Amino acid sequence: PRELSLMHRGERSTQQAFGGVLSTLSRECPELAERLVTVSPDVASSTNLGGWINKHDVWRLCDPESLPDNPAAGILHWTESTRGQHIELGISENNLFLMLGQLGLSRELFGELLLPIGTLYDPFIRRGLDALFYSIYSGAKFIFVGTPSGVTLASEGGIHQSLLTPSIGTELPEVLFYEPCFAQELEWILLDALARLQRRESSTYLRLTTRRVDQELFPWSDDAQRRERLRGQVLAGAYRLRDCRGWPEYQPGRNVVHLFASGVMLVEALAAHEQLRGEGLCVNVINVTGPGPLYARYQRAVRESISGAAHASQSQTAPDGAPSVFEELVPADERQAPLVTLVDGHPHSLAWLGGALGSRVWPLGVDRFGQSGSLPDIYGHYGLDAASVAAACRAALNRERG
Repeated sequence: PRELSLMHRGERSTQQAFGGVLSTLSRECPELAERLVTVSPDVASSTNLGGWINKHDVWRLCDPESLPDNPAAGILHWTESTRGQHIELGISENNLFLMLGQLGLSRELFGELLLPIGTLYDPFIRRGLDALFYSIYSGAKFIFVGTPSGVTLASEGGIHQSLLTPSIGTELPEVLFYEPCFAQELEWILLDALARLQRRESSTYLRLTTRRVDQELFPWSDDAQRRERLRGQVLAGAYRLRDCRGWPEYQPGRNVVHLFASGVMLVEALAAHEQLRGEGLCVNVINVTGPGPLYARYQRAVRESISGAAHASQSQTAPDGAPSVFEELVPADERQAPLVTLVDGHPHSLAWLGGALGSRVWPLGVDRFGQSGSLPDIYGHYGLDAASVAAACRAALNRERG
């Protein structure tokens, strides 16, 4: 299906929403759920697979190991059976990606399609990178979910924080990398990713977070046509969440900044937008839901331009050689305005947007090892908080005026 019956309200994190989508999918799409197999290296409960496991059991082939009884009743019921649909590997991310690679080739090897989903802490993708690369290279199709992620996981210290993974996701061939902010975005992306597995098109990497976000910030529409258009933009990689066009003071080149933010950093971007609005500055906030597919469109347009095919496919490419999605995000008459990019990861992972749009870019992100602390302190330390983002926007405008 394109969407489920879920209504995403209140404050929720994308990690919470992931567990909710899987449980709802199991209930509303039982035939599809029969083909799902989840895999985890010892973090099933902390990556919100608990609801799924309670319904679909842990897979085992031999008699279970005898363990001491635990008198305390828990929320997880680890029932083991030969029909279980979750595989628990223990601490081994390398084995996780080897397993996903084999599950992701089940139709080619055995004539039976499986839909594999692996979950792990986002920073530990590095541990299994060789196995991940080999599995993708072998043609396997699967979904892997890195969560929690970034310095937003401040309480667990630097070793549990990721800064390189957005670059890994964007640069891996045959993988679509998404970092949604809102639960509805995640639902659309995950369902589309499952459809891609069935069509044997690509694998998908989802970078999620534990930070809760007010779902009222998402531009939900009861109009099916508008909602479908927004869904298409989410899957394409970005859309305008705050659009200053139409403001009487709107003057690109004088008081306009395009602020591209990905994932949970969108919250800080929106706060900076409101702060600068009171100063008479116009900040368009673009929600980058999928840096991977967005970059792929840019590269496809570059290759078409080089080969002389830029004008042969106007549906894919704008007249200036930029993808049509970029023309929607920032039309040509707005490109004299500077760009600020914001990501809970290395700043270079979104800095390419300046080249795609032909604009000066001010990239914000994390380029040092993480520390422990409260989110306000951590965000302030790395220049990710709303005040720092607003300061970057002012600096970008002052540079253009100078």
